Amino acid sequence: MNKDNEIHKDNDTLIDGLYMKLKGQKLGISNREHIIDLVFPLMKANENEGFYRPDKYKKESQNDFHSCSNYILDENALLTDDPEDSSEKIRKKAIEEFVKNCIKKSYLNELKNNLIELLDKTNIHTEKFIKDKLKSKISQLTVIDYVYNDREKRCLNEWVDLVYYYFYYAVTDKMHINLSFSIYPKLEEDIYEYNNQVTLMYGVSGNPGMYKLYSLAERENPNIIALYECGELEYYGKGPTKNISFNNAYYFYKKTKECYCEHPLATWSIAYMKFAYSQEKAKENPCYRVDEFERQIRNGKKSVEWYDSILFNAMSSYSHGCSAAANLLGKILDAKEEDFPRSRLGTLGRLSSKELYKESADAGYVYGCNNYALKCLKEAKKTNNEKEIYLTREAFKYLEKSAEMGNPWAINKVALYCYNGLSVNGNIIVEIDYVKSFHLFKKAGHMAMAENYYWPIINLLEKFFLDETMKEKYSVNENINYYIDLLNQALNKVDDEEQKMAINNVLERYI
Repeated sequence: MNKDNEIHKDNDTLIDGLYMKLKGQKLGISNREHIIDLVFPLMKANENEGFYRPDKYKKESQNDFHSCSNYILDENALLTDDPEDSSEKIRKKAIEEFVKNCIKKSYLNELKNNLIELLDKTNIHTEKFIKDKLKSKISQLTVIDYVYNDREKRCLNEWVDLVYYYFYYAVTDKMHINLSFSIYPKLEEDIYEYNNQVTLMYGVSGNPGMYKLYSLAERENPNIIALYECGELEYYGKGPTKNISFNNAYYFYKKTKECYCEHPLATWSIAYMKFAYSQEKAKENPCYRVDEFERQIRNGKKSVEWYDSILFNAMSSYSHGCSAAANLLGKILDAKEEDFPRSRLGTLGRLSSKELYKESADAGYVYGCNNYALKCLKEAKKTNNEKEIYLTREAFKYLEKSAEMGNPWAINKVALYCYNGLSVNGNIIVEIDYVKSFHLFKKAGHMAMAENYYWPIINLLEKFFLDETMKEKYSVNENINYYIDLLNQALNKVDDEEQKMAINNVLERYI
């Protein structure tokens, strides 16, 4: 039997299926590796090395390519020392050359028909609504004969994007989040309006920008970008009142969803709010109350419909490529029975929270990084030898990724590891590095106020300012009063008793 036919015999994969369609069409796709080039681009480690495939792509094990999903999800993964050479950019460059060749060979119309046919026939990918949306967008593509003017360049870019989204779905079973948003008919118009009337005109943080933002959200035909942003401002207490209002946040998230029922961020936000909602907290502080939630919770009990609503919104957001939703689904799986009954999990119960956290982390979501790292550390404690070393290295890798994105909790963890060192069974994972530790604690100090998480400042003062030896070496010229003032202010904001006690201890030592 022909080897190519053998590959395609059992599984109608979108990638191998396309290869079989393109083979023999004089498009430069004469063997299977040529189409793999479009999905898993070759990379070059440095000028002295040749091109090779990333380790996550193992060609001998690929039938449906799902095991490579984390690779294609990590759109910001660096393949070389040049930050411009991200996996997404290299992949899109390869796809652009392929599409240009199809234009040159007058194959674009046939390519369109092939993509739609393969989406119809595949027996591997079952999400009908995603396939239908992809087919609809592909069917709207304009077939062009050359690329000379701006209109034709826009058409080329649309082709590149849709082929990219096709491969993204082939590997991950998910809609790319950019495609999710692009389906909203007014998106381009709303983005242009938002950028020109808010971002570029005033910025979002000042009052003029905020006034404009809310006016765009509250008009009869709201700007969907402004709608969601108003929800965020209300949720975090950054809006006109400077007070947290979950009730107002939910109003804007719900209104966003009414404009576009599959808005990935709005559906995730609603699911998260319901999952984390606490009547006790709402009674203690009205800013955490959501009136509609209170009406849905009868006699203090959450109904079957309540949990199904959380899962429906979270799964909708997840299938539309939202990395935050992957993290939320992991949290739902890890939740206690009283917080989310196992009987309501449905097909989600077959998934792994660790894998969902990793998927979220690989897609760049900071809390996904943190939760995946914690899972690895917890698992490492239950094992030994090489697996323990691997899991500990993996945890530190993702903590560093989160720290680089500015999360104060992760920065604090990495700084502590650098201060104390980290080793497993005599194998050094993290070398002691006081200089790096000092600068990381300082870096986290500024961001700590955003989450009322003051351990980085506590550790900075304890380990470098109040220790005479360390102070002489690292912080002799620093202004300790700045950090003391921050901790004094923190006492009125922090609810955590352990953190309050640690703050008081530092303040007493300073006095």
